[in-house]
Amino acid sequence: MSPVSSGPGEGGSAPGQPAPNSELGRRSARRRDLAAAALVVAAIVGFVVLRSLLRIVAPRPSEGQCAELLDRYLEHASRARDPRIDSDDIAQATLRSKGVPTRSADLRACLEKLSAAQVECGLSSPNVDEMERCLQ
Repeated sequence: MSPVSSGPGEGGSAPGQPAPNSELGRRSARRRDLAAAALVVAAIVGFVVLRSLLRIVAPRPSEGQCAELLDRYLEHASRARDPRIDSDDIAQATLRSKGVPTRSADLRACLEKLSAAQVECGLSSPNVDEMERCLQ
């Protein structure tokens, strides 16, 4: 039997195609598999690069929006810990947080890493879990 099929009854392959069990057929299948794997890797890399580029060119939030987001996060986190907490306690915690050094780092991170759309989503979220989904 030759490595290239000359008819439909020979080796189960189409005319002019290598027989599936021949060395030539195995090489051809390996090349197809490698090409498919390379295509999948290229698509993933392209997606990651595109997402990064879109994040770079996306509109950024204002400092006021980021400050409001931090305050909202503090409120949601406080209510998650104690659903019966009153608004006065949240207001006091918010005032205290404005003097904490990590707040300025969080504000800077918001301005540099988040898009305006992510911040808007976070501001409209009903709880901490939804807010964190918006910010990923």
